[in-house]
Amino acid sequence: MFPIPLTIRGTGSYQPRRVLTSEEIDARLGWRPGSCHALYGIRSRHVADEDETSSAMAAEAAREAMEMAECTPRDLDLIIGACGVMEQPIPSTAVLVQDRLGLGRSGTPAWDVNATCLGFMKAMDLAALHIATGRAKRVLVFSSDIASVGLDWRRPDAAAIFGDARPVWLEVGFGGGEHMVHMAASYPEIGIIGCEPFINGVAMLLGKIRAAGVGNVSVHPGDARDLMDVLPPASIAKAFLNYPDPWPKARHHRRRFVTPEHLIPLARVMQPGAEFRVATDIPDYMRQTLEEVPLAGFDLVAEGPEPWQDWLSTRYEQKALREGRVPHYATFRRR
Repeated sequence: MFPIPLTIRGTGSYQPRRVLTSEEIDARLGWRPGSCHALYGIRSRHVADEDETSSAMAAEAAREAMEMAECTPRDLDLIIGACGVMEQPIPSTAVLVQDRLGLGRSGTPAWDVNATCLGFMKAMDLAALHIATGRAKRVLVFSSDIASVGLDWRRPDAAAIFGDARPVWLEVGFGGGEHMVHMAASYPEIGIIGCEPFINGVAMLLGKIRAAGVGNVSVHPGDARDLMDVLPPASIAKAFLNYPDPWPKARHHRRRFVTPEHLIPLARVMQPGAEFRVATDIPDYMRQTLEEVPLAGFDLVAEGPEPWQDWLSTRYEQKALREGRVPHYATFRRR
């Protein structure tokens, strides 16, 4: 690799105005004083108000950076956004910042980079390449995230996510969200939580939720293990694991969801008699599923090539079928 000449001429930052202390969170949730700090080690947080959107905060930080660099928005040749949590699916956050800086009709290119934790470094790399090739002289790179937009402050238990005591289902890694929205529409009397760490999947789900008009869906934009660690025991009535990452290499099998690291926390949050469904097109994944899941406290109910009656074939399954792979389905019940 060869170094690319790049000079950072200015930096800026912005924090939401309102500060929320751990003591206030304790009071809001009805916890003993000091509980939140003991659990998470954080004494205070900055909380964004309604007018402090991701693009609004980014624009404020950008103005500060430009002031340090002694330039104006009109001097910019490119705007790159590197947010982990987008403000909206379309248009991108970079375009919203472009407009807030008065460049809405300027023709200045503006686009987002979606690389989650590596997003800012990737955006800096792209900025350097544009400068090195002469396509740009001044590039604005920003990252602005509000990860708490989906928080429900009413009660810290699963039922309160939906505001009542309805049965709660869990989908681990919902991909594009078509199966989860289908279940939410088919069973309006339940609430379903979906976990998905990839922002593209979350964005696709939001569009499907809007199109289907369902209101009994809640999203955890992160790893399912983190959610299971905070869910109350026996709070989940049904769980789905549809076409999970196969981790095909033998040395990576321990990263699969069907390992004790994930199955034991799942068993803890599932109710006695709750159903756990697994769908995959990888024979070795199903082999490991049939071996590991019963050891975590589940009984095998059924396994074979026939899907469930209320099954919706996902885009991952359609790809498997096109490529000649045979789907397999397994149903377990929590002891």
